[in-house]
Amino acid sequence: MSSNPAPANDPAAPAAWMAPRSGRTLVLLAATALEIWKARAEFAAAEVETLAISCVVSFISALLATKFLLRVVSRHSFAGFAWYRIVFGAVILITSYTGLVRW
Repeated sequence: MSSNPAPANDPAAPAAWMAPRSGRTLVLLAATALEIWKARAEFAAAEVETLAISCVVSFISALLATKFLLRVVSRHSFAGFAWYRIVFGAVILITSYTGLVRW
């Protein structure tokens, strides 16, 4: 069974999902670079520096979060997460039904 959400022969499938696993990141980075290149006239010099810093910080935080979550998942079961989602879903349904919160 393939881990791809869309079949490779589907012409509507995004290119990133059709690429081999090792190439997905490269495809996504290239697509991002293309979008930034297309919008280059809209960026001021100060915005480019802010964008670069935010990209680096978000990349590092994503690596740390992934490392942490993989360690948690490898040591514990998903039972706590499942109960959390059930309780949170019930809270959303109850508050929505009673009108306490509009979701």
